[in-house]
Amino acid sequence: MSLRLIGWFFDRFKNLKTPKEYKKEIIQKTIQKYSGVVIKSSKIEIQNNIIFLKISPLYKNEIFLHQEEIKESLKKEGLHITRIF
Repeated sequence: MSLRLIGWFFDRFKNLKTPKEYKKEIIQKTIQKYSGVVIKSSKIEIQNNIIFLKISPLYKNEIFLHQEEIKESLKKEGLHITRIF
């Protein structure tokens, strides 16, 4: 019985996300909410409070139209983003 409890305890830690993965997830959801564009987390890079998106220019333009709303929402989530590229 105690081995099961130990296994269950460590299973909880398998699903923890790194702070970087957590930030990417918040950015993904926020961009999708305001622009409707779905982006994979592998296409998002964050450096010095700047988001770099490795997506087509068509989608980038759609995101750019909603950039201020996205940045404001991210700020409320605790992510201070200065620019989105």
